[in-house]
Amino acid sequence: MKTNSFIIRNLWSGTTLKKLLGVALFIGFVVLVEHYFGWVRLLAPWQTLSAGQIFAALGLAFVSYWTRAMRLYDYFRPPRMAEVSEMQEQLSDRPPRMAVASGILPPATLVHPCTAKVPKMQEQFSGRKEMQGAFALCFKVTLQHNFLNNLLPMRTGEISFPVLMMRHFAIPMARSIPALFWFRLLDLHTLGACALLAGWAWGTAPSAVAGGILLLAWMLLPLLMSWGQGHWQRTLQKKTATGRFHSLLHKTLNSLPQSRSDFWRAWAWTVITWAVKLAVFAWVLLLFIDIAPTAALMGVIAGDLTSVLPVHGVAGMGTYEAGVIAGLLPYGITPQNALPAAVNLHLFLLASTLIGGAISLLLGRSPHEKKTHE
Repeated sequence: MKTNSFIIRNLWSGTTLKKLLGVALFIGFVVLVEHYFGWVRLLAPWQTLSAGQIFAALGLAFVSYWTRAMRLYDYFRPPRMAEVSEMQEQLSDRPPRMAVASGILPPATLVHPCTAKVPKMQEQFSGRKEMQGAFALCFKVTLQHNFLNNLLPMRTGEISFPVLMMRHFAIPMARSIPALFWFRLLDLHTLGACALLAGWAWGTAPSAVAGGILLLAWMLLPLLMSWGQGHWQRTLQKKTATGRFHSLLHKTLNSLPQSRSDFWRAWAWTVITWAVKLAVFAWVLLLFIDIAPTAALMGVIAGDLTSVLPVHGVAGMGTYEAGVIAGLLPYGITPQNALPAAVNLHLFLLASTLIGGAISLLLGRSPHEKKTHE
């Protein structure tokens, strides 16, 4: 008991220290901006923008939210029978039919133990029927998850995703958490690919050939991960081991894409989402500073990558701007010139987040949620 209390106290003190550091970063950032620039002068460029530009930028930002919701909706949709058959094909090592026809193997061998797992497969997709035809609720979950993720410190907003999926669609956390992990891997991979592509186009790579090889190797990583997942599932299927860890690993692997079509669609929606988001955010950054489009793209990518840092300012204030500035430094833009543009870009991000959170309150509730309120 003493050991457990000691561990809990240490974890609590570590979290509290991070929160205090986040608040300190926020206060220090606000004071720094006021001292060197003044908030009134820094926000003045917004007056030069037309209403059309502002609404167009917000509209495109919501297009990226829509495509993100489509990725979620498509990933948890009810499975088609063809895909269930493909899943069975991947998990099984059935003997060839020619061997049965020739009499080498008895016909009973065509009945694979995997067919006994059909009820488990059906259980795996529990909760998905409530998602069918409920895209508005998926959009609501996406907006609320984005709202909490951008405003809460140290990525604690990620916890809201499995909670929201359970609340609206009755999808267990054992399925939603691995799915969120897969989404984040795809997000980071796509951001990294965009950064490599921008760097290669700018000429930061040692040579065009080396840059091309590096980019190609990076793009192959998700394919290798998908192959590794299938290999681990087949290996796990052959083992007769039992236990909590074995069961947890089995559920986790089953929560990842189970077919090639699932894999390609999730990847495609990720690429589309980030292509739209990075394009609109780079355009917004260009509204506040005169730089090359490639530099703006790299600044936006670096700002988004700060989300993986262990310590954040409140709502990312300070750390997001530092990332944007770091992304612009290789292009010869001084921090003094980059900071005002980075701050205004971050304010646009927070504004779209707040508007999205407000819109999510207007969207409907799931049948499961309605029953609990009756």
